[in-house]
Amino acid sequence: MNKSKKILIITHPGFLNTIVKIIKKLDSGDIKVISFNDHIWRGRTLFQRANLLKDYHCVHFFWGKVKVIDFLIFRFYSKVKIIDHFMGTDLYNILKSKRKTFELKLCSKLSKILVVGYILNEELNSIGVDNEIVYIINHEVKKTDYNFPLDKKAIVYIPSARKIFFNYDMLFRLAEENMDTEFTWFPYEKEENEILPENVTTFKYINNLEIQNKFIENKVFIRIPVHDGGAPLSLIEALNVGRLCIWSFKMEGSETIQNYEELKYKFTSLISKTEPNKKGEDYVISEFNFEKIINGFKQIYSDLGLL
Repeated sequence: MNKSKKILIITHPGFLNTIVKIIKKLDSGDIKVISFNDHIWRGRTLFQRANLLKDYHCVHFFWGKVKVIDFLIFRFYSKVKIIDHFMGTDLYNILKSKRKTFELKLCSKLSKILVVGYILNEELNSIGVDNEIVYIINHEVKKTDYNFPLDKKAIVYIPSARKIFFNYDMLFRLAEENMDTEFTWFPYEKEENEILPENVTTFKYINNLEIQNKFIENKVFIRIPVHDGGAPLSLIEALNVGRLCIWSFKMEGSETIQNYEELKYKFTSLISKTEPNKKGEDYVISEFNFEKIINGFKQIYSDLGLL
C-alpha cells in the first residue's frame, strides 16, 4: 500500500461508526473519517474547506453532495480526487429538479459516482451518468438463532415525519382491514389527538438491539416508500432474521408491491405462513456480509490508485 496516498471520508453521521470499522479493515493509516457535522467541516467557508482538502489525495463524500462550484474549487484548487456516494432520497430529491440534474451531470465529470443499490444505479444510468454500486449497511449480517412466531404480528417501517412518503394511507387501511393482526409502526410518534387503528402500536427511537428483538417478535416486515436507496438497513435486518418482507422494490427473498390491492393480497398470504424466510436470510448473508462491503471499498480505492 502506498502510504503517501491520503483519503478523507466525510459521511452522514449515522454511518460514521460503520465506516470507521470498514477503514480499520483496509489496513491503512492514511484514511481519516469525519461526519459532515464535525467542527472542522461544518460552518467553514468553501475556501476553508478547500484548504483542508489540499492535504488529501481524495475526498469521499458519503451522502451525495452536488454543487458545481464546490466540485470545481475542490478539484482544481485543492487538486483532490472526488468520490460522490449516494444513499437514497438524496438522489431522489436531485432528480426531481432539472437544474439539480444538470448540476449532477456536470459534477459527475469531476468525480467518481457511487451508489448503495440498484435503484439509484438504474436512475443514474437513465440520465447518462456513469456510476458503480458499493454497498454499506450499519449491521453485520450473520447466521442467527431465532424463533419464528406463529401469531399474526407485523412490523412496519414508517417514519412519522415522512409518513406520506411511506404510504401512510395504504398502511392505515391495511391495519383497519386486518384487525386480527397486531401492527407495530416505527419510528413513529403520534401527533396530539391522532387516532390510529386499535391494533396499531408505535415506538420512536430505541437502540439497535431492541429493534432487532422487535423484528424477531414479528412475522412480517413492511417497508413501502415512494423511493428508496437499494439496500435499506431495516429491510436487510428483517431478512437477516428470516422475516417475510414486503418492499416497494425488488430484492431477492422479498415481495414487491405497486398498489394497495397487491399489498393486501401479498400480506394476507404472508401473515398466514408458518415457516421463516430462509431464502431472504441466505441472500443477505451472501450479498451483504461485512467482508464483501469492505472489498467494495478496497476495489474502488485501488481502481483510483489510492491503495
